Amino acid sequence: MTQSDPAPQSGTQPRPLTGRLDRADRKAITGWALDPFTPQTRVALAIKANGEIIGRVTADEHRRDLEQAGKGDGRCSFRFAALKMLAPDVEYRIEVCRESDNRQLPGSPMTMPAIEAPKPKPAPAPVTPPPPSQEAVGDLAGSLDSVSRQRVTGWAQDPGHPARRVGLAVSIDGRVVGRLLADRFRSDLQQAGIGDGHHAFDFMLPKLSPFARHEVQLKREVDGRDLPGSPFILEPAGTLDAETEAGLAGLLADIDTDEGERRALAFLAEQTEQLLARRAERDSGRLARQAQAEFRRRWAGSTQDAADMTPVPEAPRPRVLFVDEYVPFAGRDAGSVAILSHMRAVAALGYEVSFVAARALDAADKLKALADAEGITVFGAPFYYSVEDVLKRQAGTFDAVYLHRIINARAYLALVQIHHPKARIIYSVADLHHVRLARQGEIQQRPELVAHSRAVAFTEFAAAAQAHAVITHSPVEAKLLGERVLANKVHVVPWTVPVRPCAIPFADRAGLAVVSQFGHPPNPDSVYWLTRHVMPLIWEQDPLFRCLIAGYGWAPDSLPNRDERVEIVGPVDDLMEVFSRVRLTVAPLRFGAGIKGKVLESFAAGIPCVMSAVAAEGINLPPVLQALVAGNAEEMARIILNLQGDEDANAAAAQAGLALVAAESSEERVLEAMTAILPKAG
Repeated sequence: MTQSDPAPQSGTQPRPLTGRLDRADRKAITGWALDPFTPQTRVALAIKANGEIIGRVTADEHRRDLEQAGKGDGRCSFRFAALKMLAPDVEYRIEVCRESDNRQLPGSPMTMPAIEAPKPKPAPAPVTPPPPSQEAVGDLAGSLDSVSRQRVTGWAQDPGHPARRVGLAVSIDGRVVGRLLADRFRSDLQQAGIGDGHHAFDFMLPKLSPFARHEVQLKREVDGRDLPGSPFILEPAGTLDAETEAGLAGLLADIDTDEGERRALAFLAEQTEQLLARRAERDSGRLARQAQAEFRRRWAGSTQDAADMTPVPEAPRPRVLFVDEYVPFAGRDAGSVAILSHMRAVAALGYEVSFVAARALDAADKLKALADAEGITVFGAPFYYSVEDVLKRQAGTFDAVYLHRIINARAYLALVQIHHPKARIIYSVADLHHVRLARQGEIQQRPELVAHSRAVAFTEFAAAAQAHAVITHSPVEAKLLGERVLANKVHVVPWTVPVRPCAIPFADRAGLAVVSQFGHPPNPDSVYWLTRHVMPLIWEQDPLFRCLIAGYGWAPDSLPNRDERVEIVGPVDDLMEVFSRVRLTVAPLRFGAGIKGKVLESFAAGIPCVMSAVAAEGINLPPVLQALVAGNAEEMARIILNLQGDEDANAAAAQAGLALVAAESSEERVLEAMTAILPKAG
């Protein structure tokens, strides 16, 4: 926010004032004013005529020529037009002074000469009134109820002749634009005893400019008598309200020539660009950053006490921009949970957190919900239509940019380097995609995926090499990255997983659950393998054993030829709804990479999780939980049946899982790891 300049403190030297009084005539007093030490502070001015203050104004209007000349952000001009109180036959000495110290603006004072008294106009010739109607004309009752730039409404009646309908002439700025007969029915008039109620009118006006002052007048035609409430003054629009928008739309709709369209488009493009630039300036806090930089530059190393010379601009918080494909929410995937956790950690370190979703800039409701829930700034339509828009318009104002997943690092890393050359670039891999693709190609015998994984590996390692810091959640992936890039830039940063032990007793739960997002390729593959190879072995021992499939994207038809003992739960608002029904979960992944979020969430609920080796990779499992890792279908079925039937074994695994999450995935652990990448602000 901007503010007008404060009053001077005793003992301080007067601050400089640059600017110019450009014009002082009977129409307006204009010019510009700027404090070069604090260009973000708007200068408050007093307008004087012959030594008396006749008004006050703040120099905060935008002028493009001032911006191009390097005068702050160009928002330092002023216009004062309230001059009707000045007598036309008196000469005035116009002065413009800074209110805080009465310092004259350069170019002030100016002389405003007296205007020669106008010669009196000859009296108009008498107008012969139109002949009266056959019946005498009585009083005129009624009301001009509403006036807009589109229509006028009201009612009119001659009380002496209530059955006669009143004819009215409608004038705009002294010119008759139409005539009407007040004969519409209104029940409220009838109920009020005004004749038979047929005395109302609703008249559509011709298009009126929203930017000009208009006088709307309704007169009785037979004698020129004004309707009560007439004339009515429509003042020029001061804001872009619905009426102004309609007027502007009407003006544009009337353009029917190529030259007219060209001029209109050029004008609208220029105005739009100015509005977007102004919005980006406000979003980025650029002025405050510039003022702080100027203060440091001016006073760094000075032996004088800078605080006695000029007010110290408030230092803005350093800013971090988070970039992902979509708006994150915890119910979708581990990547969403991770980026939300890292946003909170960065905010806790004192940074101003901003977020942009590359493929969801028009998701206004989701973006607002994220901003409200996390207390962060989000960027989207109609002010920004791409990540590049954000990076370009707010150039040089982000101290760090967090690029989540390889797709965003590949698309925007170079743009960050161009527009924010001093920013620290953080590449969060989520998981190494090339590892997952290579494993998928081998398991599914798809050589094209193996070949593709090599190209993805090159991209991932190139992004890691260009970034200043690389985040992974897995020590296994950290080792792989450290072999290809500088090891000291690779950081293992977990995400916060709240510990919430399930309160439902063991005896009141049964069966297992698989929690996974359907849209992630390893997940449906693992569920198909579980239901076709593991569950039949379990049903041989326990025919009533039930399996729940929960997670985002799952639907009843997602699993072909599904056994009725396999229940598709689909997405749930809270996973505790699922955990409270089962004795264990299973993560039967055959391929994948990174840390598996649903394994940690199961442990955090006190629910043991039976894992494949891929699902367990990267998790620091104690011996009790290492025993839950299965190498094949037979081992997995045996471990599942044991946890289903042995309450003591189940409880031991549950306690070990709770202890693991509390130690490895706490807020304190995340904050500690993030501090190694971004030092605490301030």
